[in-house]
Amino acid sequence: MIRLFSISLVIALSQFSPRLTADVLHFHFEVFNGEQHYGTSDFWVSDTFTRFDLNIPEHYHKTEYVSLKQGVSQLYDHELKTYVSINDQEIKARVKKQINFTGSDEEFDQLVLATAKEEGFPDYLTFKQESGELIAEYDGENLFIITPITDKRWMLSAKEKNMLSMALNKRQRMNPPEVGMIEVLPPDVMFFLLDNSQFGFTQYHNKLYEKRFRLKSLERLKTKDFSVKDAQTYRKLSF
Repeated sequence: MIRLFSISLVIALSQFSPRLTADVLHFHFEVFNGEQHYGTSDFWVSDTFTRFDLNIPEHYHKTEYVSLKQGVSQLYDHELKTYVSINDQEIKARVKKQINFTGSDEEFDQLVLATAKEEGFPDYLTFKQESGELIAEYDGENLFIITPITDKRWMLSAKEKNMLSMALNKRQRMNPPEVGMIEVLPPDVMFFLLDNSQFGFTQYHNKLYEKRFRLKSLERLKTKDFSVKDAQTYRKLSF
């Protein structure tokens, strides 16, 4: 009788216990060129950094690393063993001076975002829901198609959604160096989708470049930082 009561109590408590929240979210994507497997891509997100890897074997391997607290973003080229580092505050100060902007950093960020939304692709995409998908147009064609997350395993807790939203907003405001290969990569799309209250996707189809990013796994990691492997071997390039 006591054992049955103990089991019942454990089950009851587990139903009301808060969900384990990750320090770092790790989205792992498979990349397809048309229908052919092309490579992999990874996006790590925390409240202190974001890291995005695009790895196309024997062709392309770059890493974007953004330190959200330090206001510094870096782009590593794994083939050339080089990297570029950008200080967000220095860049903003230079631009503000050029355009004689006297407002606050928040006002400046809002101006940049408003300008991006007005100009559209590639700086901003507006998605509309259509037949269970989210679609963005460019030049009159439906070229960016999102399949939302419906699998409960990949649903985020409220705290994880808040962490992801804050990190994506900070990253976008910092305007890190471009990874390249195609316009509008997964971290950009995830930021644009916040306007539709979406936190990630199971597939992103960029028809302009015929590339697909399919979510293969979502890991919740208990660690606070995730630096670029062998970063000390990279040669810094001036910017």
